[in-house]
Amino acid sequence: MNKIFELDNTDYYYDDDIESFEYREVRQENSDNSMENATYHFFIQDTNANILYSNGYLQQKLKIVNDNGTAIAGDNVALVNGGGLINANRFTLGTTEIESNINYSALMRQVLGLMHFTPDYSSSEATNMLFYIDTSDTADRKPLKHNGALLDTTKITDFFKNLGTNEKYNQGFTERRKFTKDSKTVTIWVPLKYVFDFFREYKKVITGLQVKFEFQRNNSQNMVYTDEQAKNYKVIVEDLSLWLPYVRFKNSAAAKFNELRLSDKNVEINWNQHSIVKSNIFMKNSSGSYTIKATSDEVLSLYVIPQYTDRCENAKQNNMLFDNLDMIECHLMINNIKVPTVSYMMDFEKGDYNRLYTSLLESGLNTITSETGCMVNYSNFGKLYPIICFNLAHHQNYTDTNNLMIEFNWKLRNNPNKNYVFYFILQERKKCYLNIKNQDITMIKTLKL
Repeated sequence: MNKIFELDNTDYYYDDDIESFEYREVRQENSDNSMENATYHFFIQDTNANILYSNGYLQQKLKIVNDNGTAIAGDNVALVNGGGLINANRFTLGTTEIESNINYSALMRQVLGLMHFTPDYSSSEATNMLFYIDTSDTADRKPLKHNGALLDTTKITDFFKNLGTNEKYNQGFTERRKFTKDSKTVTIWVPLKYVFDFFREYKKVITGLQVKFEFQRNNSQNMVYTDEQAKNYKVIVEDLSLWLPYVRFKNSAAAKFNELRLSDKNVEINWNQHSIVKSNIFMKNSSGSYTIKATSDEVLSLYVIPQYTDRCENAKQNNMLFDNLDMIECHLMINNIKVPTVSYMMDFEKGDYNRLYTSLLESGLNTITSETGCMVNYSNFGKLYPIICFNLAHHQNYTDTNNLMIEFNWKLRNNPNKNYVFYFILQERKKCYLNIKNQDITMIKTLKL
């Protein structure tokens, strides 16, 4: 196995040469974080420290209050899944911007969590991120319901005979409300590797360079969900900080590490990066097409999320849920080539969308050699999470080209009665070169020659 200090070997690391591994808190630079669109800045200026950012965390302390700032009582309100705090984010290494998303980051991380988290993971580490997925499009906290009239004369046997499961019960909302009711402060820990894809694949210490992180907060109306009709709420950010592991090597490893730092090597770093864009608003159209602009010439996957526009900035609608629009057909045109060759066909009304659901499973951790599942079951895929996935890694003969043009085409059964949009998540291959001695970073436009 290669070592954590071997900056020129980027596969994985082995930590038997570590003398100490200590988490330290890094405070954000803002003096006022009360604004709805506040941007939080973090500067790590100690260029002599060895920091393993891939194992770092973003800590959030949030609470829900009434619009006038007073504490809520027993109101039926909770944060959306994951909290929804981060709307935009940027990571800069030295003077080079490595990764950024300028909008809708919370929604993108919701989609990626639904695809990549397994049921086992969701019951442990994901709960540290307040990741409790919604099980219905309501704020109903009653798991059972009584069918029929309930009178003073109702017999106990008749009561239990008519007691059944409440299909509108939202388990995720119920769990999240436990942490936020009565304006309690909830602490959320999000691994940096789930905020910045660079750290999912570059698991090496970073030293000799200043590092900058920027996070812009979301609008409160995108962060809370409630069925309280006559009340408005806002989210207070009580604290935002980074917890980063500082590493000290044993003497033998430190000597090799310092020798490597003085070498004039260019290290190639590759990673898969996600970005999200939003379409125009479609005015009740039953069909159409939309062109998605890639930032790289090597696109691996495209995820399409349909949603009615009234979910955005509306606490009475859950913006972490999506809408199938009663879509019946869709496909891509990539440089005038149809993908897939046979369009996706679906009938959400009849529950017939197996092929579309399978594409979601294959975009997660399900592969030829593993069957791990994901967070979305078949029923909820159609009702709550209709994520349309296109695996373009299988079509690299025309996705690794200059002037890549991707067009999404769709058809609905009828003209919808509401306006809608699409969110497009692109997974693209990114590459940079790091000169260890000079600490220079050069971003490379990925293009297969």
